Amino acid sequence: MKYALLFLTMIITSFPSLALPNFDICNLPTINKYYSINDNSGHCIDTRQNLSLVINLSSEPLELYRPDMTALFLYPSEYVYVEHKFALNNAMGRLIIRPESDTIVIKSSIPEGVSARAVPAVVVGAFVGGTLGVMSELGASGGNSSFRSISIAAFSGAIAGGLAPVMGVGAFGNLASGSLGIAAYGMCTSCHG
Repeated sequence: MKYALLFLTMIITSFPSLALPNFDICNLPTINKYYSINDNSGHCIDTRQNLSLVINLSSEPLELYRPDMTALFLYPSEYVYVEHKFALNNAMGRLIIRPESDTIVIKSSIPEGVSARAVPAVVVGAFVGGTLGVMSELGASGGNSSFRSISIAAFSGAIAGGLAPVMGVGAFGNLASGSLGIAAYGMCTSCHG
């Protein structure tokens, strides 16, 4: 009984995945095009090159199969050389890029722009910074300011307040964004002051 259990364990652990790929139907990626992988089972890629470099730039390991059904794990930031065809398992949502004829790069999917959580912080920061800029201009001049100087103060305050969440949290981020606001104020007043 122990030998049967040992044999079964060896069989199960020797195959990384039970879904073996089909090498009869392969995709041929063209140079400088992105391709998205829609499934997890045996996505076959034909490079039509004697030796190709496959680089994993995604954040998770991939299962790579050669036509002789030898499997290997391609960990993040690793590469391997393959001949002609190979198949990928567990690659759902990844992008395949072929920058050169003998290179295939596998990446995580492209993010869809700026995170929606950052937009309110930047907008509110710019609004508060612009308001404080106007208040500081009116306070410094005793309420005797021109429209030009008020708009310059609002613009420089909006730059300082909007960049504060982007530049980073803490003293350095506030100092850097405030310095950019002061520089914007100085640049505007040098021509329009």
